[in-house]
Amino acid sequence: MNHNEFYNLLSECRLISPIWKYELDLFEKQIEDDYLKLFLVYFALVDKGNIALPLKLDEFRKVSQDLVEGLKAMDEDSDEDLISTLSKEISNLEATLNKVENEVETKLNTIFEVSGGYLYLKKYNHARVSIIEDIKRLFAPRFSNIKKFEIEDFYKKDSSFSLSDGQREIVNSGLNKNLVITGGPGTGKTTSIVYLLFYLLSNNINYNVYLASSSGKAASRMKESILNGMELINPLLKEKYSEVNKKISGAVGSDISEYTIHRLLEVDPETNKFKYNENRQFDENSIFVIDEASMIDINLFSSLLKAIKTGSRLFILGDKNQLPSVGAGEVFSELLRSKMLTGNGEVVEIKKSQRFKEDTTIYKLSLIINNDSYLDLKKESFLDPSLFKVEKVDKAKCPVYYYLNSGDKLHQQKIIQSVLDVWVKCFFLGSDIKSASTNLKEDSDFDKVYNFNERSKVITAENDGVRGVREINDYIKKIIYKRNDLSLDIIRTMYSYHMAGEVMMITKNNKALDLYNGDSGVLVSFSDDATLYFMVKKDSKIVYKEGKVDDKIFKIGSFVFYPLRMIPLSDISLSYAITVHKSQGSDYENILVIPPTSVNHPLLNRQIIYTAITRTKGNTYILSNLEALLHAKSNVLRRITNIDI
Repeated sequence: MNHNEFYNLLSECRLISPIWKYELDLFEKQIEDDYLKLFLVYFALVDKGNIALPLKLDEFRKVSQDLVEGLKAMDEDSDEDLISTLSKEISNLEATLNKVENEVETKLNTIFEVSGGYLYLKKYNHARVSIIEDIKRLFAPRFSNIKKFEIEDFYKKDSSFSLSDGQREIVNSGLNKNLVITGGPGTGKTTSIVYLLFYLLSNNINYNVYLASSSGKAASRMKESILNGMELINPLLKEKYSEVNKKISGAVGSDISEYTIHRLLEVDPETNKFKYNENRQFDENSIFVIDEASMIDINLFSSLLKAIKTGSRLFILGDKNQLPSVGAGEVFSELLRSKMLTGNGEVVEIKKSQRFKEDTTIYKLSLIINNDSYLDLKKESFLDPSLFKVEKVDKAKCPVYYYLNSGDKLHQQKIIQSVLDVWVKCFFLGSDIKSASTNLKEDSDFDKVYNFNERSKVITAENDGVRGVREINDYIKKIIYKRNDLSLDIIRTMYSYHMAGEVMMITKNNKALDLYNGDSGVLVSFSDDATLYFMVKKDSKIVYKEGKVDDKIFKIGSFVFYPLRMIPLSDISLSYAITVHKSQGSDYENILVIPPTSVNHPLLNRQIIYTAITRTKGNTYILSNLEALLHAKSNVLRRITNIDI
């Protein structure tokens, strides 16, 4: 089998993106077929988030086996002969492992590199090396002469709030050194930053403060959390340090702004490169707070660190148990394990959750998922509508309900649709969201409608198939349209037809509109205006004046309204259901988690399940089976990133 036939085999197995065929075409005449086939195996690994191919035989066999086993699980109707052929062809490449370094050095050294027994695309190895160098550079300085007051001075006299031990460690350690901070949802990572910022700004009010994350929604939520955290601080202290108080919670957008990392670094449209880089860095007198760092891929992480000057303050926040980035690499998790940081105390972990009480079911389940405790499911009937709780969420309880899901693909589709029928009836039809979103008058109306976006969410690992967001969103929309007596012709063309009340999410960054991947909201209309608007809760950088303007972008209170016609349909999608990746950095009152059911499915892993179930601040519903959850618990996703040195 030549390399073109091998590519076709990988493509038929859905293990490789078409882009790699074009990459291979650039140098296929320079090198023998077996090496080309080995590079194709590497590209398949890159598509799964790895940045390197191991050249040691035992490691190569392991990653190859994972590819094949994952293929079997992803496709229940997979062709056994096809998989057998693939396995054999990959095994035949083992003889080339110890010879590929010479081929790379003599013929392909502008594209690949071999380092430490691994094959890399040059861009990934350069990003890896630069991250190691920049972490050493940025975390080397120690900051002294910081004047501080007692942490107890922060608290209101009549408040029961106090920082946990982990939060105190962040504040005390962060005064004198840069930190990598990890903790689960609701552990108070951002709250700790509020107090740390107050200390640092009380010493130097001229610091530039940048709040950044990989998604617009995560960045906005961080800003919102910081403003909420300021409400907990003693008014007397805020009065004494009025300039600090004003800088953190004063004029919105003027002193401390939130950014996506792309917007922070500023893409130059002429070169398609970042304006801020190693040659043009941010001012040294800056504080960077980087949230949801597990979501940042290796290239973006490298670009960010390069743009930060030595001597700047840097606090990197994330959850070690959450999913890695959509793009290549697993940088945050490796930083937490790295000897560069752990030996000097720059890594701080908060373990106590403020959101989930220790006696709640969801807290116990999250612990079980992340350790070796036995996982026991309470078996409930998925057909019982009473199990969907639509009353006001009791955050002190945070219960979990299980719905067993097994059988062939057709049977699973019927089960999922039966559950969705009840889900839509409880959270969308009964609430009459369409009526509410067409009669907007008072500010409270906007909050009420927007809360439908936060009230319930279906969370799944897959984009396609019976458990995929596309099919689930399609099905939910059909139910809602039928309820509103829309014709079957309209339902068939619903991808280009929208109505008030639909819950939607931005899927691509649009700098011109100040809309970014992950921004979510609700479609609304006004009785005096035929325009359909996308209503999103955020601080917009392009709208400053309050008040409605027909068929234009406008702002009312904390909401920005975009005429839907301005947003390319390819940049926005329904979000009744979202992927686990899209859900990171968010929480909802009710979540329905639909994980893969096939054992060995590459998306059935510990990080997927943990991230999904912890997106709740109320009720959690899990449609799965015990075998699948037990497998996910034992399958810890690890990517080859090689920063952990």
